[in-house]
Amino acid sequence: FKHLDFLSCCKFAEGDSRILMQKMARDAVRAHVKRAASGEPSNENTDDHHREADLCAQLAAALNQAKGDKAAQARIWDDNFTTVYALADAIIDRTVREFPIS
Repeated sequence: FKHLDFLSCCKFAEGDSRILMQKMARDAVRAHVKRAASGEPSNENTDDHHREADLCAQLAAALNQAKGDKAAQARIWDDNFTTVYALADAIIDRTVREFPIS
């Protein structure tokens, strides 16, 4: 699976990729929070990465209101579904644009 990032952006044969999109968004938010906590700057300076970082920051701020309450986090995640899917779409768009065509 040399191009796993690209494969993650493809729809399943059954046609519904919403769960995969939520996983992509969740992983991006977790990485964003971890990077922010460590003080590590992002090494990506493209508009695509800035858009993803902005959406991650929005979701992280919303989730922070739960103060560790997992049930509250789930409700907040569900309430912010448009941002979740916007983040996943941004990741997909960037990955497809960056995918090397050979």
